[in-house]
Amino acid sequence: MFFAIIYCGAGIYVILMALGVIHKEFKARLDRPRRLGIMLLGGGLIVLGLYYGYHAYFFSTPAGKDYQRLQRDLERGYIQRNR
Repeated sequence: MFFAIIYCGAGIYVILMALGVIHKEFKARLDRPRRLGIMLLGGGLIVLGLYYGYHAYFFSTPAGKDYQRLQRDLERGYIQRNR
């Protein structure tokens, strides 16, 4: 959950910078393609944060615990077969 908070927070911060809500002097130096690139970076960070948040949620559910158990069993079987 730590990475979800960090990535979403950084994404929101970068988007606010690109929009000029915070650090207005930073936006003044940007031309349109750079501002678009920074907006895309912020959006990507938010998506990455949501991805980590979903995984933190999913692995805390019964289905997620079953999935982890299945992966662990498959890994043990693979290691035992390939020794």
